[in-house]
Amino acid sequence: MSSAVQDSAAARRPPRWLGPVVDSGPLAVFFVVYAGWDLFIATGAMLVATAAALVLSLALTRHVPITALVSAALLAVFGGLTLWRNDADYLKLQSTVISSLFSLVLFGSLLARRMLLRRLFGAALSIDGEGWRLLTLRCAMFFAVLAALNELIARTQSTAIWVEFNVFGTTGLSLLFLAAQWRLIRRHRR
Repeated sequence: MSSAVQDSAAARRPPRWLGPVVDSGPLAVFFVVYAGWDLFIATGAMLVATAAALVLSLALTRHVPITALVSAALLAVFGGLTLWRNDADYLKLQSTVISSLFSLVLFGSLLARRMLLRRLFGAALSIDGEGWRLLTLRCAMFFAVLAALNELIARTQSTAIWVEFNVFGTTGLSLLFLAAQWRLIRRHRR
């Protein structure tokens, strides 16, 4: 491969820090602002941080991940409703809708025999078809459980507890879930 092609490929490769900034930066902004002010100011700050994260991704890679776009669109709708109606329930519902949507899309991809996760993460994970099927099923079930858990906490606990769960609980549960998939990935590695 020529050095011009290698330089071009390296220029398009996103920096390692970009993924976490786009995925977690707006939530971190939300939590920091929430700790100092209130839910409504934090929601506005998260909307601005989300837009900035998408622009940064587009500027550096000329690409925005589809999951980030879907999450941003839903945040714009539900965060906007939260601010417009001055009602935190809209923001709480947004987390349920996103998790439910991801779960339904993954279950749908299984029914259609399309391994969506392989298309998204195939470059990072080299596992066989059965491994992708099982991982997709597990992820679909995980997002369904996350949606139900968010609804339970949003409807039975205070907004402060919901914020802590949404920032730290879902992150912790996601990390535990990912760690639990290590055996499946090793077993089905190509």
